[in-house]
Amino acid sequence: MNTPERKVGDLLRAYGEGLEMTTQDINRLEQELEQKQAKEHGERQEARARRRGRIFQGAVAACAVTGVVLAVLALRGDPVPPNVPADAPALTRADLAGIWSYDSWLWTFHTDGTLTQTQAPYDPDTHYSGEASAFGPAPGGFVEHQGTGATACDITWAATILPEGRLRATPTKESGAGCEPSSPVDPGAPSETLEFTRVSPVSVAGANLALLWPTVAPKPVRNLASVHGTWLLRGTDTILSIDDAGLYAVRTFGALYQPEIGRASVPGAGSLVFTPRDHPACAARYETVTSRNSTMDAKVATGSCKWLGSATTDTWIRIN
Repeated sequence: MNTPERKVGDLLRAYGEGLEMTTQDINRLEQELEQKQAKEHGERQEARARRRGRIFQGAVAACAVTGVVLAVLALRGDPVPPNVPADAPALTRADLAGIWSYDSWLWTFHTDGTLTQTQAPYDPDTHYSGEASAFGPAPGGFVEHQGTGATACDITWAATILPEGRLRATPTKESGAGCEPSSPVDPGAPSETLEFTRVSPVSVAGANLALLWPTVAPKPVRNLASVHGTWLLRGTDTILSIDDAGLYAVRTFGALYQPEIGRASVPGAGSLVFTPRDHPACAARYETVTSRNSTMDAKVATGSCKWLGSATTDTWIRIN
């Protein structure tokens, strides 16, 4: 077991201390939580449609749940701790570096100070998708620099990072000629606190990411449209992106600029093949692939030349 895995395991055990739960209890909580998340996802989609402006707008995302403990708190309706402490320190580039999930958005804080935000699958040819800005430390959080000149807008975020791998950020101030009336900081309106989950590098919250999308009855995968999007391999920080054209990329934040790139195909119902661009003779093959929209279960085919996750069965969680 490597250091990140050991850290994840230790923190998970820490969360579980003091809870006495049977397998039936856990199953029931998972079912209730799944229904709760599906309902909240629909509400968030409606709220986003009512608001215009920057990509930060939208309904406040329902908190993703870390392990059984936070699931219990969510279902009990216990109050959430204060979002951002008033005395939170500035967050450095190293603190924020990684890929973070919020609702259906992925924010990537690059080590060079670039911030990219997207709802689209990762573009392996440009190393990111979506809108790019810059970020840096600010007292009590970080500042985001959007645009230049007449389009420039600096947004200050009060933010803190929790040990399990969550980022809570609230826009508090903005300045610049490019700031719009409908930006995240609306005069007279309460600021929204966004809660992100670090999905890469690995974190406790990321390894136990709750379902973010509505779940349907399992169906065999029949075409690429059903698997288009971005997926996180459960329990890891391995991210799989599949775009409209069938181009795929497998990556982690640690290998952000050296992803495995290739073509995905569906040769038959319930099967998926990932053929890498650099080694087309050695593809990863799945059989008995079923999708529930929010998740995808895939059994590694006998004789597969390689695999994307384990050598047996992988579960992928949709994150955008």
